[in-house]
Amino acid sequence: MLKPRTIALSIFAIWGVIVIIFYMRESGQATRTLTTVTVGDGTIKEQQYRKVETTPTTKDVHTQQEDIDIAKEEPEFRGEIKFGEKMCLDTLEHKSGNVGLWECHGEGRNQHWHITKDHLLKNDDVCIQAAGENENGNLATLEKCNENVKEQKWTHKDGLLNLIGTNRCIDGEDRNGLKVINCDRNSVRQKFKLFSSRKELGA
Repeated sequence: MLKPRTIALSIFAIWGVIVIIFYMRESGQATRTLTTVTVGDGTIKEQQYRKVETTPTTKDVHTQQEDIDIAKEEPEFRGEIKFGEKMCLDTLEHKSGNVGLWECHGEGRNQHWHITKDHLLKNDDVCIQAAGENENGNLATLEKCNENVKEQKWTHKDGLLNLIGTNRCIDGEDRNGLKVINCDRNSVRQKFKLFSSRKELGA
């Protein structure tokens, strides 16, 4: 027959294990090991947890960096960019050179644009770039996307496609070759609407 003192000590030991398990589960810093607590002639198996300090491996760091890069490429917007009632921003089937306007056809392709979290205005693997640095009236051109080129950084606000950090916006006066000129919030030639799945999005 077990002595009261032995029983009390055994209960205390088991309770201690339970507290450790609960704490380590809550902290999320545990690894599972198997230990035993012996009471009299019988053996009770309990699962105990011990804290383990871990250091990210090179593979972990590489995976985290890939996740960050993928997140940066995720579009803030994906769809058509409309000008007026019937025209859309269009690559004109170009992979370089001028960008223009064409009647909206709803088929994507040369009228399907992404605005990324890095503020690139993309169609496939090319982006709209303001030709010339801080120059007014130059063409908007299609160039290989490069997040480090400030002339490829755009934002859509108040209906304007504005080159970030400047007072220059895309102007739709010439449908065959859009230009980047001084922004004018009152000019209908600079008003573009974002449509995703044929639904207009806010400015």
